[in-house]
Amino acid sequence: MSAFVRQYGSAAMQGGFIEGGLYFGRHDITTRSETTVIDPNPIFIFDFVNTVVEEQSYEDVGVYGLRLGGGWHKAKGNFSLEFSGGFNYNGNPQGVRPTLGMKEFAPYTRFALGVAF
Repeated sequence: MSAFVRQYGSAAMQGGFIEGGLYFGRHDITTRSETTVIDPNPIFIFDFVNTVVEEQSYEDVGVYGLRLGGGWHKAKGNFSLEFSGGFNYNGNPQGVRPTLGMKEFAPYTRFALGVAF
């Protein structure tokens, strides 16, 4: 669930804007890492020595966050174009993130093409 607010500088849904909001949710998350060690032998044939797979499951993980940023939006006819960016704060009491790129404090960017109707 997320809720965001935008304030445009001039016309509604056109031009520059600032945005902010919050989101929260619950997820079941499974993390997996796989490491393969390759050991070349003297006759230059690669021998796959060991593959280690680690998988861990987390159930009912709560995530929440805040977003603050800005951007530019233009609608012309039936087409819509948007560029935006800013910063996310991602909270999580269990310390588990739904994706590896979801750090506690991270920048975000967005490019969107749409159809206006």
